[in-house]
Amino acid sequence: MTSNEMLATYESLSELTGTMLNAARQGEWDHLAALEQRCRGHVGNLMQAAPVKMSENEQRAKIAIIRTILQNDAKIRA
Repeated sequence: MTSNEMLATYESLSELTGTMLNAARQGEWDHLAALEQRCRGHVGNLMQAAPVKMSENEQRAKIAIIRTILQNDAKIRA
């Protein structure tokens, strides 16, 4: 996996968690569960990927995306 592919995967996760948050707020539990399965697939891909060297800008972008994912996750759980 290249750094661009990794960032794209994190971006997809961020978008998915945003959609999951909206589904949770709407009480669309079946949709939320389906989105969670897609999210697991992305996480699995990231876990299987070999470490990737990233530039400082890429690392900052990755950190910002991860923060968004974690914020969405916390809101979903609340």
